[in-house]
This record gives sequence, C-alpha cells and structure tokens, in this order.
Amino acid sequence: RVANELQELLEWLMGAPAGLKMNKALDQVLGRFFLYHIHLWISYIHLMSPFIERILWYVGLSACLGLTFALSVLSDIVALLTFHIYCFYVYGA
Repeated sequence: RVANELQELLEWLMGAPAGLKMNKALDQVLGRFFLYHIHLWISYIHLMSPFIERILWYVGLSACLGLTFALSVLSDIVALLTFHIYCFYVYGA
C-alpha cells in the first residue's frame, strides 16, 4: 500500500503539481528513475517474503549468544531493510 501511494505521489509530482512550472525534462527523468527504483524494491520484497520467517527465527536464536550479538544482527537487518531509503537520499542529493 505504501509503495502504491508513493508511486501515485511521484506521478503527481512528474506533472505540474499545484500549478507549479518546473523543469519538465528533469522531473520526468528523476520521476521515472524513482518509479523504477520502487519497482525494484517491490520485486525484492516479493522475492524475500518466503525467507522472512526463517530470518526472524535465526535472529531470535542469536539471542542465545548474548544481547549485544542479537542487537548487532538486528541492526544489520534493519540496515538491509531500509537500504532503499538510503538510495533515495543518495539519488536525490
């Protein structure tokens, strides 16, 4: 649902949002680039969905090795799951 809302927002921004006149060629290129990136992220989520339960089970199992180990594994998983947000930031910068 979030991806669909984001796609609709990008398509709106690619036009003339609120009557603003922006650089048409630039917003079309960036808009298509971000839409393609969202498409790739949705495909990645669909690809990984069968493995999510197993990954969470191993994260829970890693707690047997200590709290700091479990927290570091959890930190790595959060970094991987939010990598697309970092990519949006880099593309926008």
